[in-house]
Amino acid sequence: MLLLRRDHLLRLAGCTAVAVSIAGAPALLGAQEAPPPAPPAEPAPPPDPGFAEPEIVQPDVPEPEAEEEAKELIKKLEETLANADSIQFEEKTVLRMPEMGDMEMVQSRMSFMAARPNQFLAQLYDGEDTTPSLVVASDGETVTQFYGGESPMGPISFFERVEAADDLAKAIEESPFLGSISLALLAEPGSFEQAFGPMTQFDYAGTEEDEDGKEHHKLTFAVPGMMAGEMVATADDNPLLREVKITQMQQQDVDVAFRFDNWRLDESISVERFDYSPPSDAEEVDSLLQTLTQPQAPPPEQQAPPPPAPDAPQ
Repeated sequence: MLLLRRDHLLRLAGCTAVAVSIAGAPALLGAQEAPPPAPPAEPAPPPDPGFAEPEIVQPDVPEPEAEEEAKELIKKLEETLANADSIQFEEKTVLRMPEMGDMEMVQSRMSFMAARPNQFLAQLYDGEDTTPSLVVASDGETVTQFYGGESPMGPISFFERVEAADDLAKAIEESPFLGSISLALLAEPGSFEQAFGPMTQFDYAGTEEDEDGKEHHKLTFAVPGMMAGEMVATADDNPLLREVKITQMQQQDVDVAFRFDNWRLDESISVERFDYSPPSDAEEVDSLLQTLTQPQAPPPEQQAPPPPAPDAPQ
């Protein structure tokens, strides 16, 4: 794939729905002759002293009171954003390899602003780059999605334009590039379940102080067998998300932290800020996602020469 970005990590965090099937015994209709008794089972052989059954560790189940406190805080987080006419924030995605100590690597950054009913501008940067590699913008009528960067075949620059949905939630959800935790939170009440999945268990872990002495709420969350982590939110009447950290993710030896900063709610944003034009050398395509995920042909100078024509018969 040419689309080298963080989606595979974000969607692991956001898409955690688990299918559950329940098997039930069929009812017997009418009297039926009982089957003959089964022969006695052979006694089980004694266990091999050199083999031990692996211990099955069950996930911790939150106390009901702590779970209710967590849900109440999540509700307040959603309401804070749902009631805002405009939203601005910055987000940084940081990777940390536990076996390498405290060394952190900034994988990507995002600058986001939005104004209801359906205008927004999201700019995503790779690492510490100062030029965005991905831009998704809605001026209220058209959504423009642009990607520009390097690929194994050289520089690429593509964009597409589609009609904008009539509200902010739909406009964000319809972009295949904005399926992150941070943007799912902007949609509407209930968006935490959309971001984390209905099987997620939340637990309220109390409050703590940061390095500046400011108090924050702390939640823990887990999807048994898939992921676990914690969330930090400001401790006030209108809480805002500060960090989502995934410490266990499908047995991957990597911690992922989504850090949010510079929140600004209900500030006036000029409509011109949402006007976006891709670079003049960008190629317009019907589907940006399909273009970025399909195999690309190498430039002509890198293509293998055609085979020589067979000799003409004498």
